[in-house]
Amino acid sequence: MKGKAGYGGRSGEQSELKPWTADVMRHTGISHHLALHQHEGKTATWAGNSPDVIQRHYKGLVNKNDAKAFWAIVPTAAKPAKGKIIPMLVAA
Repeated sequence: MKGKAGYGGRSGEQSELKPWTADVMRHTGISHHLALHQHEGKTATWAGNSPDVIQRHYKGLVNKNDAKAFWAIVPTAAKPAKGKIIPMLVAA
């Protein structure tokens, strides 16, 4: 996934690729969660941080429309091969 997005390893081993920032997926998720929900407390609980950390590091980085688009990204549905689906039990 990193290569397709134009990123290399943490130190940018391949010179044509941008270096991969540690925890970039986590930071992206937190930024977009905060922008969507507009609630530092909810986002802090979700991310395992304090509301103060969320306020200082993530507020205002992403707008709500971009957050909605981000959370709408889902894998494309592929038809599963016959007999390859294992049914999951639903918790009561």
